[in-house]
Amino acid sequence: NISKDGKTDFSFTVNHGDYAKAMDLLKNVVVPKLGAQEVVGDTKICKVSIVGIGMRSHVGVASTMFRVLSEEGINIQMIST
Repeated sequence: NISKDGKTDFSFTVNHGDYAKAMDLLKNVVVPKLGAQEVVGDTKICKVSIVGIGMRSHVGVASTMFRVLSEEGINIQMIST
């Protein structure tokens, strides 16, 4: 991801049970080696994936997903394809 200040952001998800270990490794090993500015994590995020040939062959699958999430008040923080 490219942030608004022109620096590169890197985002990924880990299983909830691996969160503390991942954050520890990032803060104590990765940040010092890369000279990263900060590590930010959130335990209240989930990943939703819609997979299948229908995404290509049926118009409106993605828009239906976005509409349903919006109607339920679910905020989308990131989209990847």
